[in-house]
Amino acid sequence: MRLRLLVRGRKDAKAARAALERFYPGFNYTVETLGGLRGEALAREVTERASPFTIALLPEAEARHVDTRKLPPFARLVAFKSRDLRNLRVEQIASLVDRGRALIRLGAEWLGGVGAYRLDSNVLPPGLRAEPDIDNFILINNGLKALSQLLGVELDGHALVYIGNDLAHIYYGGMLLATLDLKGSPPRGARIEAPQPPRASLEGLLEANREPLGRALNEIRSWLSTQVAESDLVIVPWSGGKDSTLALLLAREAAGSDRVVAVHVDTGLEFPETEEYIERISGILGVTVVRASAGLDRAVVGGRGLPRRGDRWCTGMKLEALASAVRRLSRNAKRPIVVVGDRDAESRARSRRPPLRIDSYHGLRTLAPLKLLGGGHVTLSLLLAGLPLNKLYLEGFYRIGCFVCPYMSGWEKWLLARGLSEGVSSKAPWARSLIRLFLAEGAS
Repeated sequence: MRLRLLVRGRKDAKAARAALERFYPGFNYTVETLGGLRGEALAREVTERASPFTIALLPEAEARHVDTRKLPPFARLVAFKSRDLRNLRVEQIASLVDRGRALIRLGAEWLGGVGAYRLDSNVLPPGLRAEPDIDNFILINNGLKALSQLLGVELDGHALVYIGNDLAHIYYGGMLLATLDLKGSPPRGARIEAPQPPRASLEGLLEANREPLGRALNEIRSWLSTQVAESDLVIVPWSGGKDSTLALLLAREAAGSDRVVAVHVDTGLEFPETEEYIERISGILGVTVVRASAGLDRAVVGGRGLPRRGDRWCTGMKLEALASAVRRLSRNAKRPIVVVGDRDAESRARSRRPPLRIDSYHGLRTLAPLKLLGGGHVTLSLLLAGLPLNKLYLEGFYRIGCFVCPYMSGWEKWLLARGLSEGVSSKAPWARSLIRLFLAEGAS
């Protein structure tokens, strides 16, 4: 998804473009000037010109005139101390852009009147910083019950969790409830404050985010529709996780189900909940699903052993299975295009990929419409669209992969050990020993 930058004058715009060329090559971000205005006139121009996925970069002396509550959804104001943007080094300007992108993803406000978080704000929850490696997600259902058990408190409704650098900051009822170290299983941490009586429901959370998310998604739909207009084949790699599911939904809306094909790579180490989800959602959306086999189960059982951090040999096998299927499907297509669910916060490598690029594995134009969204936005977007979530998210998972994924957090390993492993073993008895070994290696 393309980002717009608003800066005060022409020399500021030149400096911003130089920073983008160096640190964001290929991203095709646009830079627009505000006519050199200052004071209240500048503030009015920012409010009128901003749209979803806009960052206004302004000196502190000018930024104080802007009422951020009047900005459209998913537009952010980033202030800096210098008198003009052009006085900053390109590294500093790029850092301001990074902060704005993080604010789009992480900004949140507690609405006490309705008892829900609105994930669209120019401010962050108390104690949180806008760092590029942090993501958010919503904890509901059995996942919230599991957190209640871990912390020894009664929680209801929803919690907003920020995760990054092996830490989870958990916000509930407008306050920082706890911080967890996710390296161990169960995760270690401490409750910071006693929770207030529950006042929120999932319905309240959805209503608080319906309008801002709707406007943001309309902006994404418009961009996506333009990009796929001349393609007779739109391919969506579909893992069964929230990001690829929303990418599939948006691609279907932009191109129609007759032009969309989903490719699901069966690693052989999938959760049964994910396989069931693929079947259910493909029926709801009416899209064709092509399955490709990566054979990770055969490699693990055949003696290669479990993938590990620093030796994630599984990734190459999954990508090759996907690329092979994509190449086969697109061989005779007119301007085929791939739509992926990549988001900035998932990894530093994905953050550096432009939203429109030529993929090195299969050589096709690839779109990433969700790049600027947070995990919480994706979850709420699916629910607002009337699509159910993969059951693993309801159990508390932040991300979904193989049941022996080396990048599973200590929290997710704890959830696996608490009972989800039984569901895997009942469907695949041979996996029982693998899960036992996997959990033993990650034990604290």
